[in-house]
Amino acid sequence: MLDGSFTGLQSLSARLRVFISAGLIEQQSESRWAFEMLPQLKKFIFDELVFVDQPEQFGEDDDLLEAGLDSMGIMRLVLFIEQELGVILPDHEIAPENLRTLNAIRNWVTRHQ
Repeated sequence: MLDGSFTGLQSLSARLRVFISAGLIEQQSESRWAFEMLPQLKKFIFDELVFVDQPEQFGEDDDLLEAGLDSMGIMRLVLFIEQELGVILPDHEIAPENLRTLNAIRNWVTRHQ
């Protein structure tokens, strides 16, 4: 009985991987980003690091560095991601291209989940 169930789970897992790679269903990390991580991250950024008049109008491709995210803010942001969101980010990847926009941060974080 258990062997049949295990084989069925393996088959289901293989089918899910095919659907994910074909883009037919969304990976959990992407939906976790949208529903859990992004709101927490935006709140932290706009409450603590970057001060803009209307943070709700700040788009995911708007430039955080131009908006005032400085080197100390970057370090605080990386610590927040690691401590609060549970994603360890390599030190050698702390670079403007990974932190310039919310989309860049998303890509960086989801690569290391």
